[in-house]
Amino acid sequence: MTPEVAAPQKKSLFRKQTSDRSISKEMKGWKVNEMPLKSLIHITNNLKTAVEVVTFMGEEYEDLIEHWLAKKGASVTALSYASAFDFREDFKYDREIQTFFTASEEDARIVGIRSTVVPPDHTWGI
Repeated sequence: MTPEVAAPQKKSLFRKQTSDRSISKEMKGWKVNEMPLKSLIHITNNLKTAVEVVTFMGEEYEDLIEHWLAKKGASVTALSYASAFDFREDFKYDREIQTFFTASEEDARIVGIRSTVVPPDHTWGI
């Protein structure tokens, strides 16, 4: 009796393209909240402050977020974390990041004292 060896699964280019297309299609549905976007543009361009955008949506969204915000006029760096708990571990030792703005009270509670809850349709600042 010989043991069965499973053949490695082949990744199809078509599936990757389909995934990229679905992400691009989802991005087209993103709504712009003008006031927070204006705040982000003001902070990055006028105040010359570096901004890092944190996403919990997955690594595949990092470049897309950077590109989408660049088209709107904001030059940012996007970082991906699996959850707010993972981000908290990096955030608590990184003193260069002054404030974490979030629309979620739960994320603010998890991340800690340097986080600020802001409504997603209002301006915010440092």
